[in-house]
Amino acid sequence: MDIINKIQQLIIENKIEQAFEMIIENENKFLNNSKYWNLKGMLCYKIQEYNLAINCYIKSIDIECDLLDSYFNLIYIYKLMGEKMKAALYSGVALKHTDDINFENELISIFEDDVLVCEYINLIKEVKHNDKIKYQNLSFIKYLATMFNDIDEEYINNIYKNNIDKTWAFVKGGYILTNKEIVSIEDFIKLKRNLQFNVMIKYDADYINVTRDIAKKGINNCFIIVENNRAWELIEIDSQDMEHLKNEDYKRTITLNKFNAADSNVYALIKYIPKKYKEKYKLNIIKGRDVLSLENIVKVPLISSVTISGFNTFTNYPKFTYNIDVGHAGIIMKNCGLMDKKYKNFSFTPQEYKQIDKVCVSSHMSMFIQSAFSSIPEDKYEITGNPRTDTLMLSNGRINLEKLLNKNLENKKIIFNMPTFHIHENSGVVNGEKFDDSIKINGFDYIKFNKFLKENNAICISKVHHAEERLITKSMENLKLENLLFVSNKELDEKNLDLYEILNCADILITDYSSIYGDFVFMNKPCIFVNADIDKYREERGISLEPYDFWTAGPKVQTQNKLELEIGKYLNENDDYKQKREELRDVFYKYKDDQSSLRVWDHIDTVLSEK
Repeated sequence: MDIINKIQQLIIENKIEQAFEMIIENENKFLNNSKYWNLKGMLCYKIQEYNLAINCYIKSIDIECDLLDSYFNLIYIYKLMGEKMKAALYSGVALKHTDDINFENELISIFEDDVLVCEYINLIKEVKHNDKIKYQNLSFIKYLATMFNDIDEEYINNIYKNNIDKTWAFVKGGYILTNKEIVSIEDFIKLKRNLQFNVMIKYDADYINVTRDIAKKGINNCFIIVENNRAWELIEIDSQDMEHLKNEDYKRTITLNKFNAADSNVYALIKYIPKKYKEKYKLNIIKGRDVLSLENIVKVPLISSVTISGFNTFTNYPKFTYNIDVGHAGIIMKNCGLMDKKYKNFSFTPQEYKQIDKVCVSSHMSMFIQSAFSSIPEDKYEITGNPRTDTLMLSNGRINLEKLLNKNLENKKIIFNMPTFHIHENSGVVNGEKFDDSIKINGFDYIKFNKFLKENNAICISKVHHAEERLITKSMENLKLENLLFVSNKELDEKNLDLYEILNCADILITDYSSIYGDFVFMNKPCIFVNADIDKYREERGISLEPYDFWTAGPKVQTQNKLELEIGKYLNENDDYKQKREELRDVFYKYKDDQSSLRVWDHIDTVLSEK
């Protein structure tokens, strides 16, 4: 220890050469002595070998993690070299090891000449009280990692080793944090050298306000850092997006998800947007499952204030937008949500509906049924009608169907077969009998049915539920029948058609428990109900409208012969249920016009006008 004291005295007396000789002579003896490395660092500092000095101080701290002299010397030299971020980070770590107010004041005094001294003090205190931040290999990137839940250490080390973080500028508390310093956003924009930085914003509850704020201030590109599988995913907000935010276009942008060719309420809203709103608002249309991509989950709430879907897809997002549901809500025959017997243990409102701000429905009755399913309070409903019924009234279904099939249908009677799903191909859930073909009657003879159709100058269009479309298509792919034709969402998409643009050409509907029934009530067109498994279906899932025979305005069949018999009656214009359908239409449809899309748009306009 006498040697250590002698070296220290020589340095104090500025006898550099003698101190250097003694340091070299005794190096092997003091390799594991923290005070020795601190003195060697001081000596390197004296001869302006700053990087060597830093290495010595860090070596000293590695040996003795609470040696305050080494911390102070390291912090001072970092500040001297312009590495103010590292100086602040090490200051916070140093204060973890002492409550000495004088030492704390000494550290803080190092930053007193900086215009953002208060920000550095706040950072120092934050690090001091953050148990995730340790002295080992302390760096800017490791500090950023502590702001997230569970970032892989190897991943962070890789960023550090490759100096990736040297080009990162992290937005925090109205300031920009870089590997070297803290600067105001205004100064960051002014300095041309900062063009080399990638501006980063943490994905959290405030990311929308932060991103919009820096866009207004003039930053024209940034990345949102999202934690994903113990790593970071960077979602770029490019110059076009930032210009959109700067101009506050998000206040007049509506994002819609057109999920598939049967998502017909959304389709109608897009197609029949009134001219006055088309000029006033911007539409951001996302197709299919792209809505669930991480990029859209991050971007959509940034660029729009209202989100609209028919399948509640935006309820998978954090709640940052005004969510409108324009789902089925016509005549729903099968139990769903809280009423679904397969999920009878639910004792809470399904989470997805907590995120819905408004549900557009066709009537008070639809509202009551939806509430039974989802416990949605009365004030969340708007009776607008279903936008898809506008399509039923305004489109030429026969011409569109001919386009889809590439087939002349002149003088043909058209039957649609549209059952609900019985085997959900994604979840494997089975409702009722495990039917794996199109018409839900066991042992159905499609050859015989094809002949029946031909004899009656009719064709049957079979459009199964999208939840079992691939399964049914595979089971029926070998059938090559002239009069029984299968239509898929993919085929509709390829011809740029929506399901409801062909539906109004139907003369008869064959269904079971599908809500498509409601649209035929709206059109007052004949329906036949194939309910061969009704007892099992009622027991397993449940029928929402009981008594079933009262609410189903059409004959019920369980055999092929009875089905063909009832079809024949309708084709011969023997319709015993016309009046019943008219009565039910008054119950389930407040409006019978082609203005439902307009009423939804009027509501959207009201919402955005209040923002």
